[in-house]
Amino acid sequence: MFTDDQFKSILIKTLERKSSSNYHEGVNKIVSKIKISDVTLDETEDFTYYKGYIRGWNTLCTYLKIKVPFDDLDFFESHKDLLTQTASSIYDKQGDNVLVDTILVPLPENYEVIDFSPLKISDVVSQAIEDAESFMSNGEYPRAFDRVHTAFHGYLIEILKNFGITAPRDESLSKLYNRIQTLIEKEIQPADLADMVKTTIRSSNGMINSLNEARNRHSLAHPNTNIIGKREAKLIIGIASTVTDYISGYLDK
Repeated sequence: MFTDDQFKSILIKTLERKSSSNYHEGVNKIVSKIKISDVTLDETEDFTYYKGYIRGWNTLCTYLKIKVPFDDLDFFESHKDLLTQTASSIYDKQGDNVLVDTILVPLPENYEVIDFSPLKISDVVSQAIEDAESFMSNGEYPRAFDRVHTAFHGYLIEILKNFGITAPRDESLSKLYNRIQTLIEKEIQPADLADMVKTTIRSSNGMINSLNEARNRHSLAHPNTNIIGKREAKLIIGIASTVTDYISGYLDK
């Protein structure tokens, strides 16, 4: 008899062999997703007729049960026959049981909500952050991405205002961040690290510019056709959060 972990391991190795022989398109993707899914054998006392054995109707059903992220459900459904055939050939007959089908169980995902609480320094910015948090909690990072841009833009303007600097509302993120850099560079301690840290701060302007360009060309804020992917949106949101934490530590007083 197999343990669940043993069966999962053998299933993965068998699929990898199929992939190496070009047996089935997309097997590599199946393997990568199964590795992070919960795989169990559900051995029941339900009778089934299995023509491969003389015992016929005395054969009992085993099901391959895979818990998969909800977003991957359609993908697994499209490869269900391959999974069942492969798993059935591995399982063969264990006691009175044979593996007859694959059951896919949707697994709700706990999406990361990246913390932007330091940005909440005005009503407009706070509303944008609340919208972004709502989108992130449902895994909608491409939609959260635009709201983070709005919040970050408003945050920089408010920080500059606190230092007596008036910036136009339509000024780009890059220009706003350039103004912020000047303020931060005056605060760097110790002095002998100033040049190194200044270089780091200035290089981050490229990331800020990427955030601006991605929002304008690949977000739902404009009628774009090529929308940023979930992972890429989450990456840039994370970068914006890191930069915000750094700015906040020096200037949000």
